[in-house]
Amino acid sequence: MIVLKPRIKALFDSGIKQLAKDGVDPTADEVVWLYVLAEKVIKPDVGSGVSFFDAPIRVGSVLLFPLSIQASIWIDRYAKDWWKTDPRKDLLAVTFAMVHSKSKDIFQQMTERRSAWRKIRRWAFWNLSVSYKQLRDVMIDILGDNDYVAIGEQKKEIEAPEWGEVISMLCGAYHLPPETFLYEYSVSTVLQMLKNMPNATGERPSNESVKSIVEWQKVVRFISQLHRPNMGPAVIKDE
Repeated sequence: MIVLKPRIKALFDSGIKQLAKDGVDPTADEVVWLYVLAEKVIKPDVGSGVSFFDAPIRVGSVLLFPLSIQASIWIDRYAKDWWKTDPRKDLLAVTFAMVHSKSKDIFQQMTERRSAWRKIRRWAFWNLSVSYKQLRDVMIDILGDNDYVAIGEQKKEIEAPEWGEVISMLCGAYHLPPETFLYEYSVSTVLQMLKNMPNATGERPSNESVKSIVEWQKVVRFISQLHRPNMGPAVIKDE
């Protein structure tokens, strides 16, 4: 019988050796975490999949669209902090954002917590015909069920002002109006278009690879500090 055995990547091996040098014995989930991140550095497209599928998915009587840039900005800037301790409200907020992902101007009216929740609750009452569990199961299928560990002060991958720069670059490269990228395309599609966009020399940018390497290095240091409390808090600030 031949059984598939993953190859130990040199990058992964270097991280394990660095932890051993620091006297750290990582837990099983930390080893898996490091391996997955090492794969991401070597194969940047690992883990991409359903997020690049822009067709809506029907849940009961509503259609869930992949999050657009405007919907993602609203979640990052408001909803994520408002309901981070309430899974039900958080789920309904993300669902609302997905359903209205392509709707213009709606999120500009949802910058105050109480009025935003009243709007979401009223919408859910009249439109959602599935249970919380059914909705959560569908959202896990769409968005995944991963845990995110905050390392450093950065709260989100791309800040709202940076989205302006991204959209400006894409408008010039693809000759489309900014509204197209803000409302019509999902975040994953926009990032893929950015990744595939040739620069002035005809070469494709490698920002994702650079970001993955930095992410890898920070996690190795984070795990090391986590196991050595005398070295200070396990928080890695951005250099």
